[in-house]
Amino acid sequence: MKKWNRIIIGLILLAIVGFIGWSVIAAGRQNNTQKVTAAKVTQQNITATITTTGTVTATRTANLAGSGLVTAVNVKVGDKVSAGQILATYNQTTNLTAPFGGTVTAVNIASGQADTAQATGKAAITVADLSDLRVQLNLTKSEAAQVKVQQAVHMTYLNHTYTGDVAEVDPTATTTTSATGASTPTLGAQVAFDRQPQGLVPGFDIDVTITVDQANNAVTIPQEAITYDRNNQPLVYRIVKGKARRTTVTTGLQSATRIAVTKGLRPGETVILSPSNQLHDGSAVTTQ
Repeated sequence: MKKWNRIIIGLILLAIVGFIGWSVIAAGRQNNTQKVTAAKVTQQNITATITTTGTVTATRTANLAGSGLVTAVNVKVGDKVSAGQILATYNQTTNLTAPFGGTVTAVNIASGQADTAQATGKAAITVADLSDLRVQLNLTKSEAAQVKVQQAVHMTYLNHTYTGDVAEVDPTATTTTSATGASTPTLGAQVAFDRQPQGLVPGFDIDVTITVDQANNAVTIPQEAITYDRNNQPLVYRIVKGKARRTTVTTGLQSATRIAVTKGLRPGETVILSPSNQLHDGSAVTTQ
């Protein structure tokens, strides 16, 4: 009887030790499991854009100049004028006339005084056609390489949005020099509105987004899923049956938040976002 008691007690102790050992191993396995953030691979349209700032301008602007004593000024800023209308008179004999219909946007002369506007680098009177506005852009080298005529443009001013397209791109660049003496070459371009805007004034800055490329039904992932190997080749980590699987990919078009993958992934797969340096092929993972 005592012998059987000892056997039973031994078996119980063995079971307890086994359970404790299994618990320790299981806990160790859980501790080795990394918590990760993940996202699905999706198929969707993707666009690449350039965001910059432009200046609203009138397509036609005339900076008119005269000389001598101004004997009459017939207009003020804001006046609407027609082609050929007399704007000012010099020495009682010479008239300054509007070359086209538009709006007077500047008057820098006064009746009874000599015209000194030219000496200060200003026009005597400026007339602009405000019925035909455009947006002037100054593109950097990297931007200019991507911008082409007829590309779609989305513009925002305060709470108003406008659409248009790239109408012109200058054939040559110009160089501007900053106050510190640094020279910056830029390429000019103009954006035409699809419909002439209301409430915009020449000289206003406006936010501009140009669609420079587009891919339809592309396989895409969030940009933060991409990492790189020692040879600077892009790769991702897929989640397959609770394991991280290192996968080399070929990337394509990139938008502000997503990137197209042309090889290596299929829609519906799951990829890890912002993979850590501790993550390796075969690492146990769980999503959080």
